[in-house]
Amino acid sequence: MQDTCAACACPRCAAAEKTHRRTNALLCVMAAMLLALLLRDGGGAAESAAIARPPSGNGSGGIPNPADDRARMLQAFERLNQACDAIRARLEKPLTVEVAKMPAAKPAHE
Repeated sequence: MQDTCAACACPRCAAAEKTHRRTNALLCVMAAMLLALLLRDGGGAAESAAIARPPSGNGSGGIPNPADDRARMLQAFERLNQACDAIRARLEKPLTVEVAKMPAAKPAHE
């Protein structure tokens, strides 16, 4: 049995069709709103965000310095490697597991 069919008038298919129409209408409204925002701003928000970036530490007034960015990324990778090494060292050690005595289980109600 198929879940949907092209020419079906059953309540299940009608409800699904109604839900799909509503979802499509909402998506169209959202797309129109996003387009209106984009046209209103003119894409200036992306440019201003790039210009407003804080200076990289070299006093150049906000122009990003790729060398400083790479150095920060390398430091972050080093910290990640150290954290992974610490986790690996903990996992390689044997685990000690203690089993506690459990009280006698009561039989289930019959």
